[in-house]
Amino acid sequence: SSKNRFFNSLFENQASDATPSKPGRKGGGGGSVAYKSVSATFKTDLGSLMDAINAADPHFVRCVNPNGNKKANCFEDQKAVEQLRCGGVIEAVRMCRESYPSRYQHSEFVGTFSCICPQAIGAGDPRQQCVAMVNSMKIDAKQYRLGKTMILLKREVVDNMERMRAKLLGGRAVTLQTSVRNFLAKMELRKKRDTRRKYLGCVHLQSSFRRTLTRAKYVRMLQAVRMQERRKEEEEAKKRADAAAAAGGAAQKQAADSQVAQDSRAAVLQGLGDDDDSE
Repeated sequence: SSKNRFFNSLFENQASDATPSKPGRKGGGGGSVAYKSVSATFKTDLGSLMDAINAADPHFVRCVNPNGNKKANCFEDQKAVEQLRCGGVIEAVRMCRESYPSRYQHSEFVGTFSCICPQAIGAGDPRQQCVAMVNSMKIDAKQYRLGKTMILLKREVVDNMERMRAKLLGGRAVTLQTSVRNFLAKMELRKKRDTRRKYLGCVHLQSSFRRTLTRAKYVRMLQAVRMQERRKEEEEAKKRADAAAAAGGAAQKQAADSQVAQDSRAAVLQGLGDDDDSE
């Protein structure tokens, strides 16, 4: 090894990473030491870095400055376009559009767009169903590529299919909303009818109860009036009876008095007759 400390410090890491080679033949000396090259070290470090990045599930975001003066709410279109062109974003988008940017697994494609042509879905594996679907929708063979596990489509085809799917699902959503609103309206109407029926029932019950109370009060008042009239009639009858009795008693007394007077007169006359006879 070199006696220079500077060179020793440079190759210290390589010496620590050295791995012994295979042992020599019998009778030979110890195995020789093989050092890693710069390319091997770079490859190892790059592999470790990629493993760390893939394990972290990163998301890279490219920021675009809206203006060169760093002002808020100030957007310069030319500045943003220049940054996108320098970053290769526009070219990447153009290249992506020229190829087949939309990629779906066979089962994912069937599950997403089967509502457009449900008649094409039948027995068979997802790949056969994809073939039946693209044939039913009359998609040009140049607009898609069918692989073993995925189907690749042009952006225009996917946009058209998405519009058809949105229109179809929108119509179904409107139908579903109409049914739900109809159901809710019927429930509300039924609730109002039940409330009105209960209200009318309460009013009828109150009317019946009040009618019963009024009738009972009227009956009591009528009975009281009748009792008063009966009592008055009884009192008048008693008065008439008393008057009649009094009148009868007076007549009897008068008759008795007249009878007594007649008897007295008869006695007087008889006495006078006796006196005349004696003379």
